[in-house]
Amino acid sequence: MILIQLIILAALLGWLLWTRPIRSWICSCERKDLLFGAAILGALVLGHALDFSRATFPLVNWSMYTEVNAEDDFQVVNVICHSDDGQQKSLNPIELYPSLCHCFPARFTALVKAADEGKLTENDTRIYDRLIQSMSTQYAARHGMSLKTTRVELVKIDSLSGATIERKLVSVHDARPASKNSVVSRSATHGNH
Repeated sequence: MILIQLIILAALLGWLLWTRPIRSWICSCERKDLLFGAAILGALVLGHALDFSRATFPLVNWSMYTEVNAEDDFQVVNVICHSDDGQQKSLNPIELYPSLCHCFPARFTALVKAADEGKLTENDTRIYDRLIQSMSTQYAARHGMSLKTTRVELVKIDSLSGATIERKLVSVHDARPASKNSVVSRSATHGNH
């Protein structure tokens, strides 16, 4: 498939170079600008042809922009705070910690999945519980609320329709800052290993 794409790219480039306006524009460019443009174009094509995106990023295979892996549903974490007066509010961790927007969602989802599957060590469990407690405290302070509990859910979403397939409760935490044991309950599959 890559060979066919490269042939099509070469044909397209040849056709563009054949047109009079493009040739006159190229002739008006300085040699260093032409070499720079050719190097960039060559790097983009090489990144596409190699299809080893982790090593060549940002020069990646272009199919990542057009293909959807419809076989895989994806999971997101839903954190819901319950206030003392009965209100439910969705907690968005990125709203609390905007500088973590690039790495936090994937790592947080992996942590919650591990908690759900009972794959957290004792230390990881403490970190998970403190993280939820910290987010709850920060959220309450920022929004001037008094929180009672924080519920963490793992939500499976259909990759094509965006519809919720499954919503699973992972844990419920006491959100009051003075509580010593912040965990109220965990899912049935949760345990320390």
